[in-house]
Amino acid sequence: MASTSPNSYGIDTGAIQLFAKNLARVKAGYGEPATAGERYKKQKDQLETLVALETEFRKTLIAHSAGNWVYKRFVHFICEEKRNILAARPYFRERQKLFTNEISVALKKRAEKSLYRFHANFQFILFAVRSRDWKPLSPIRRIFRKIDALRTEIVETNMPLALNRARLFFSKTPASHLAYMDLVQISSEGLMSAIDKFCLPFSSTFRSVAIGRMVGNFIENYSETQLHFYPVDKRKIYRANKFAGKHVNGIDPEKLTAEVNKDVDKAYRTNPDEIMSLMAASSCVSADTGTVRGVASLNDDAVNVPKLVDRFEAPEDTRPDVRVEQQDALSAMYTAIKENLSILEVKLLRLMGVSVPEAVLQ
Repeated sequence: MASTSPNSYGIDTGAIQLFAKNLARVKAGYGEPATAGERYKKQKDQLETLVALETEFRKTLIAHSAGNWVYKRFVHFICEEKRNILAARPYFRERQKLFTNEISVALKKRAEKSLYRFHANFQFILFAVRSRDWKPLSPIRRIFRKIDALRTEIVETNMPLALNRARLFFSKTPASHLAYMDLVQISSEGLMSAIDKFCLPFSSTFRSVAIGRMVGNFIENYSETQLHFYPVDKRKIYRANKFAGKHVNGIDPEKLTAEVNKDVDKAYRTNPDEIMSLMAASSCVSADTGTVRGVASLNDDAVNVPKLVDRFEAPEDTRPDVRVEQQDALSAMYTAIKENLSILEVKLLRLMGVSVPEAVLQ
């Protein structure tokens, strides 16, 4: 039986083996088109069919006697429970400009009927299905089952792309709080987001959209800390750490800044003082393992080397993890002293400068 414990690179080999077997089973079930042209056509047909089913669901819901109630419930959910109109963006298969100019306006006005004409995606459909107890033979449930099955098929047939991106990111970035399987999950979420948000007509840009969503998710989660950073700052931290991982023997702050600013709009560029401050603020709560994975980090000959951001760790007496470890070690030591040493031996320890509480002597 395969081991389920992480190896020296933080990879749960047992989980990966099980995941690989399931993925191979799925791939065998769907089959694989022989040529790139056939693969493109299959993906195009899948996305177009999914969008058509979503349109059918939306029209069926609007025609249903409970349709207006569902939309009203959705407006209440966004405006009153979430209290953030931007929280509605994942529920619509519409471009950002249309969302900003029209959907957000309808939400501000609490005009649920104004939302009827906008294309709702799987996330909205799932919300609608869960909002009330629909009859088992209801057209709402029938169409939902078709959408759910087709969306799952699209996700599973595109999983090799998600796995490839997770492996590339894992092998090229400094070690952090994210294990390899965490990145697989994050890339899968990016893939599903791309499927839900892609706007027709279908083209080869779908792959680029999916990769963009995955990379965005990687950066967001990789740069996650106990401190709040704006997305633009998280991207700066990510770029800086990635560059630092390739130059572990020391880097020039000016070169680091130039790398971070590469292909970035002038309004969002940084300077050496800011980027070093951001790295210092983020280092002790995110990438704190003290190693950098080489490109071959999934192989047996991977090399771990120190990374730059270790220079900015917080003092140990302020780190909760260190304080807990120290407290556990002291407790274990006091227990051993009380159970195994005589009073005379304990007094000798105290004369040598070892602090032993009076409670241990009782």
